[in-house]
Amino acid sequence: VTVTDESESVAPTITSPDSMTVAENQTSVIDVNATDDIDAEGAGLSYTITGGADAALFSIDPLTGIVSFNDAPDFEAPADSDTDNIYELTVAVENSTALSSTQNITVTVTDETESVAPTITSPDSITVAENQTSVIDVNAADDIDTEGAGLSYTITGGADAALFSIDSLTGIVSFNDAPDFEAPADSDTDNIYELTIAVENSAALSSTQNITVTVNDVDDISGFPIRIEAESASDVVNYRLENIGVASGGQVLSFRGFPGNESGSATFEFNGVSDSYNILLATFDENDGVASFTAELNDFETSVITEIGSLDLNQNLGSRLANATTFITPTVASNIALTPGDTIVINGFEQGSEHARLDYIDFIPVI
Repeated sequence: VTVTDESESVAPTITSPDSMTVAENQTSVIDVNATDDIDAEGAGLSYTITGGADAALFSIDPLTGIVSFNDAPDFEAPADSDTDNIYELTVAVENSTALSSTQNITVTVTDETESVAPTITSPDSITVAENQTSVIDVNAADDIDTEGAGLSYTITGGADAALFSIDSLTGIVSFNDAPDFEAPADSDTDNIYELTIAVENSAALSSTQNITVTVNDVDDISGFPIRIEAESASDVVNYRLENIGVASGGQVLSFRGFPGNESGSATFEFNGVSDSYNILLATFDENDGVASFTAELNDFETSVITEIGSLDLNQNLGSRLANATTFITPTVASNIALTPGDTIVINGFEQGSEHARLDYIDFIPVI
């Protein structure tokens, strides 16, 4: 009797690594691979999870060997048995002759920089004069998006939400109809209007803010606030028109376009009711220079010219562009007695790349 040698099947050999590192917030782990002398993946080889301290947190495809977390791990809240973000499991591969091999695997989960919800930086309470629709430009800071590029604003609630509108791209809030102090339309008729706004980024993370808007009385005998657009100034010296989408009327007076620190002026004729007024100047305070303004009153009755105020654009509002973030309406002169025919001269002084832009002036009656 002659005994001959036969090729005998041996257990499969696992060839994929026994340790790996994966980022948090994802379920993919590893594709376990094995070699065998008679079978192949998808044709005879079968994969299982057979043990390990954290076996219950994983699943494996029996045909492909692909291992996944059942739930994406969170580095800040580790779910492994000893909470060190190192997960342990044992996988086995078996061939068609019931021969098998096992491998202990460790999976280290690493921390990832995660997006957070936007932060609303504008105030939660403001005061406005009656008979005007402007309320507030809501601003927000975010780690991935910016205003007009990813951030989206909505009104989500508040007792008086239906009385307001918001621009979804800029966050500018307006009354649908100008409020009347003598006939308050807010829910409890106290001239304090309540709304809630939300800002959401492209990662669907959002923040909300409750806002109160207090409406002040304006002496109706003295008249309403008066606005004069810069492009409607009665006289302009050295200023040029510049198109800016967020500007009132879409245009401003500006020195942009020529080198050097230029200066010029715009003259506005007052034709309102005789009274005392605060004068507001709408402009843009960017982070690329310190432009400035002075305001002069040319008294119609006496022809005396008096400097009544000044303004330096030196805030850090987070942008070098003329946009909703850098748009401001500061008071340039306070409690100025005006009569019809008086003129206000705004002198602008460019500095660096800040072009002393002038959008409009408002005359607000002093109560």
